[in-house]
Amino acid sequence: MSRISSKLASMGYELIPAETTGQDDRNLTEPQAQLRALVLNAVPSAHSRRAYGKALDDLFAFAAGRPLTRGLLMEFRRSMDNLSPSTVNLRLSAVRKLVDEARRSGLLPSEAAAPLTEVPNLPERGTRLGNWLTREQAKELLTVPDRSTLKGKRDYAILASLLGCGLRRAELAGLDVQDLQLRENRWVLADLRGKGGRVRTVAVPLWVKQGINAWQTAAGIEEGALFLRVGRGGRRRGGELGAGSIRDIVEQSAHVIGIEGLAPMTSVAPAPSSAERPAVISNKSSSYSVTALHPDHRTIPGLGAGDRRRSQ
Repeated sequence: MSRISSKLASMGYELIPAETTGQDDRNLTEPQAQLRALVLNAVPSAHSRRAYGKALDDLFAFAAGRPLTRGLLMEFRRSMDNLSPSTVNLRLSAVRKLVDEARRSGLLPSEAAAPLTEVPNLPERGTRLGNWLTREQAKELLTVPDRSTLKGKRDYAILASLLGCGLRRAELAGLDVQDLQLRENRWVLADLRGKGGRVRTVAVPLWVKQGINAWQTAAGIEEGALFLRVGRGGRRRGGELGAGSIRDIVEQSAHVIGIEGLAPMTSVAPAPSSAERPAVISNKSSSYSVTALHPDHRTIPGLGAGDRRRSQ
């Protein structure tokens, strides 16, 4: 495998630092920074770019003068025994992406890249338990906003959309009025672009639509961003609501009913059973999820994780 390192070096790229350049706070050499950029430029999601960047920084530091081999990668995997299997597997995905991009760019021949991509993931056994909200807790959460005020109408619509539609907070923050469409006699949020650039269409239960209607009517929203800021005087402001503000709304509402640290997730946790749709609220390392508030709301069977369309 030393010839792999030689080929990389001959083309101006190295995985192994001779010394740091001092130009980057991650202490990467220029070739390492170029390889890092090669990978991160190929990743569309900002969240994935941060995670992959961290993984590559750790790999470069761990290599410490040794050539990149399958044995080194197995050792790198063992060095992460204190991390969860999902975290280890995410970092191994970043390493595979590095090898794949080097192969695609002509830095590594296919036969040399193949063994480097065959480092197996750690098995993820068991079921993620978390702390699941009951139907009663979810209903209690929805009673917190004062729906006689403009802010209360907005907050209720936000909580209802999170619980009833299973949206990520970034998806909710990015909703426009035109995303809410009537298709085949039912309301949906059409063609949402979510994590990893995946596009899906999400059914909107009637009670959620009614909450959104009340907010839209009171706020006079006919186009543009669906959820806007509300000033202290109870009047609508022009700025659209960000993902951080949505997190604060959920945390504050949950605090009222005695649940601390509750916040919308950036991804959907698995439901306790296939008949129950997951909600999108989590408590840092623990996940809070709620069963469907509409008894006929189901995940369509037979669809993979990349196509999480839902039916009513």
